[in-house]
Amino acid sequence: MISNSQHLSAAVWGFVIGDALGVPVEFNHRDALKDRPVTDMMGWGTYHQPPGTWSDDSSMMLCTLENLREQGSMTTLADKFVRWYRDAYMTPHNEVFDIGNTTRAAIQQLINGTPWQQSGITEERIACGNGTLMRSLPFAFFDAYIQLPAAAEKYNLLSRAGSITHAHPLPNTCCFFYVELLVALSRGLSPEKALNISRQQTRELVRLQPDSGDSLLQKMHRILEADFTTIPESDIRSGGYVIHTLEAVLWCWLHGKGFRDTILMAVNLGDDTDTVAALTGGIAGLLYGVDEEWKAGIANPALVEQLLKF
Repeated sequence: MISNSQHLSAAVWGFVIGDALGVPVEFNHRDALKDRPVTDMMGWGTYHQPPGTWSDDSSMMLCTLENLREQGSMTTLADKFVRWYRDAYMTPHNEVFDIGNTTRAAIQQLINGTPWQQSGITEERIACGNGTLMRSLPFAFFDAYIQLPAAAEKYNLLSRAGSITHAHPLPNTCCFFYVELLVALSRGLSPEKALNISRQQTRELVRLQPDSGDSLLQKMHRILEADFTTIPESDIRSGGYVIHTLEAVLWCWLHGKGFRDTILMAVNLGDDTDTVAALTGGIAGLLYGVDEEWKAGIANPALVEQLLKF
């Protein structure tokens, strides 16, 4: 069922730590963070939450993790998202304080009785946020995904899970790329090889989508082709558009020099700080192991630990 529990634990804790570091400064402009950069775990700020508090990013990722553990269906996953939104399930302080507009609208559809197959937002203008990318990490460590024989089958699984809220091929293709990158890194491949493999697999997958393939390749051009080590920070955007988020994650990963440095780089890009830092933290935790001091400062660690016991 689980491919490697140690790798899963490192990636999940890296994700939660990154999320918590980003929460206090979410929506802060990059220039403001250059003047007063985040250097350690802090609190209050944007949502007036105590230090170590994680957001909707980790809550929905942990719902996905639990559903994979339980070998649940898309119906049970959708039910968990409703419980999170309505009852503060999988939250650090029994409070929901951050939720994207697209995710809110889709979950409200579920609450109103719409089946999960029809609840996702399809309009490109609002369906291409990072709300599905931020919860995709656990798939990289479960046999239910890894052992699927074809890229199209893997994409179908991720797309079904993503389309509960974001029913558009762009965010779900970005999920495929990110999950495949984690799979490659968890197998011990070098960053260069892991990146090349995930790019190749994504290009091959996109070519199987005749209706949207050309458009996806164009929008994902830098993700699939660019040398991020040569791109200046000024050319990286870090908002909620899924392309910008994933490009920022790749940029931080390929410029970072260790766990702390990599995640702080992501936080200090500004804008959607919790999501960019969480997704970057998932990679950094897998590659470097987590910082124990930061881990000790995370709110409600028992909830996370319980989900990581196998």
